Amino acid sequence: MPKTSDCLHANSLQLYRTCVDYRTEDIQPWLASIPNRIVNRTFVKANSVFALWRDDNEATKAECLKYDMVNRKTSSYIKDLDEVDRVESVFTEYFHQLKEIFIESASRSLSFPKITPDGFNHLLKELGFVSKKHSTNYYARLFTAAERSEDNKANSKNLNRGQFFELLLRLAGEKYKDEQKSFFLSLQCLITEDLLQKLNFNSKGQRNWGSFRREGGELLTFEVNSVLQQNLEKLQTVYKHFSKGKEKATRPGEMSV
Repeated sequence: MPKTSDCLHANSLQLYRTCVDYRTEDIQPWLASIPNRIVNRTFVKANSVFALWRDDNEATKAECLKYDMVNRKTSSYIKDLDEVDRVESVFTEYFHQLKEIFIESASRSLSFPKITPDGFNHLLKELGFVSKKHSTNYYARLFTAAERSEDNKANSKNLNRGQFFELLLRLAGEKYKDEQKSFFLSLQCLITEDLLQKLNFNSKGQRNWGSFRREGGELLTFEVNSVLQQNLEKLQTVYKHFSKGKEKATRPGEMSV
């Protein structure tokens, strides 16, 4: 038998009274006001894995030129000191272009960051200097002379940047010797008429490959940096594995080919 309280609850009737008129218009949904924020995903070198890369400026340019001048022995075959100064002024004026040529030629060599005879031969072929009359063996003596211009304790028979600049000077003297030009004019002609024109430098004095490493190029971008940052620890482990204890590495911590 049900309890009395249960029966009252079952039979009870609750009445409600409407206090306002019925809404006839549509109910507008309420949304919180969220400010529109546009996240600009741009590359910032200072916050990237490339932060330690040093950009070229006038200070680094002067430092490199001073170092190269000490390494090459220009005065050993140019006795006129005024002529030596004029030659050095040409190297100063076209340093950035010559540096790009050096890096590209060294990249084709197995001893980066130095240039091997094969890298020099490739440059000669690009310039159209190799012919039946002047084979690569004809120019090999210039390479040897530039290599011996610096005390090469490692005897690697490869050229650093300073020696490469001297090699260009020797090459200029060889090419224009029949015109009896000075070393200054010969070097200037080699750079302006051969190197810059035949190697396709643009109006800014840059080659197409050089844009790869410049900001806004293919490498220094937000997307590339994101991938490298996410995998940086593993990439460093791989690098340490292949650069440790290699006999061909020129310095500790360098990776050999």
